[in-house]
Amino acid sequence: MKKIILLLSVILLFENIFGQTFKIKSDKINRIKNAVMIVALEEPDQKKIQKHQDEPDWQTGYLEGIKQRNELLSSVVKKYWTYNSKIEYMLFTAAEDLVARDSNYIMIFFDNYLKSQDDLYKFPTPNDNITTRTSPYHSTNKFHILSINNKAMIGIRTRVAQTSLPNRDPTYADIVYGIQQLQFCMRFRASAPKNTMYRFYGKYMGKRSCKLKYKTLLINKELIYAGLTEELIKTVYPYKFQITSSDIIDSAIIKKDTNYAFMQFAPSLTYVVNEFALTINNAEDGDVFYNQFININKRKKDIKLKDFKKIVRFINKYSSSI
Repeated sequence: MKKIILLLSVILLFENIFGQTFKIKSDKINRIKNAVMIVALEEPDQKKIQKHQDEPDWQTGYLEGIKQRNELLSSVVKKYWTYNSKIEYMLFTAAEDLVARDSNYIMIFFDNYLKSQDDLYKFPTPNDNITTRTSPYHSTNKFHILSINNKAMIGIRTRVAQTSLPNRDPTYADIVYGIQQLQFCMRFRASAPKNTMYRFYGKYMGKRSCKLKYKTLLINKELIYAGLTEELIKTVYPYKFQITSSDIIDSAIIKKDTNYAFMQFAPSLTYVVNEFALTINNAEDGDVFYNQFININKRKKDIKLKDFKKIVRFINKYSSSI
């Protein structure tokens, strides 16, 4: 899996995972479930093509990237999206026009696409220690975003939902993860008590975190702090875990494997410079078991022993209340 940054627009955790969902009333969330989902296919920006008319390699890469993202999004939505029973496919321009005037449709699409393609192949990987404001990670306009929206129903300034992904170039597993996050977000919003969503979410996530006692936690070996060994982790984390490759984690996500949960970093949707979220998700359905914010100006984006201590304290807090 290429280590780059991608976002998906849905309503997720405390402005990071649940951002704008809290602004939408429950009755509209229920209406969204009955709407027709349109997969809005990305279209080439002719101004960008004109700008790079003398760069055939750039144009080839640009058009191929759009083609791949459209194929990935279409195939994953077809297989994994269950929140809406009816799904249609159309070009972005037509889809945007339709959802702006008809509340019976919602659209899923790549939002806030890179304003400049010039730096597409120059971005540092998430493993780099990025500490400057010139980093491409600090601006939401430099992220890929996958959004769900309906202007006619929700309003022009509010997305139906938004979530971030750990990689900029969307792989199949990335999109599966994103789709699962979006549906998790919608399920949560529909079930949350009115006007108590923030408080309710803490308990909602906390009770689900107890499932980690019965699952194997997959940890990407590329994200482990240098010197942190399995033996050290076992001294503070008493449940099953496995330090493994991104390919194994991707496989668990794609198969919706009930035996696993996984840890990852994803850009924060709080739009704070260089802030990331360390999350634990259920491989089966994207359910969020744990979330903490990390500012990589203050520490590298890697998983430390103290993170496992925090996770265990969080599990124990809610285990005692069940």
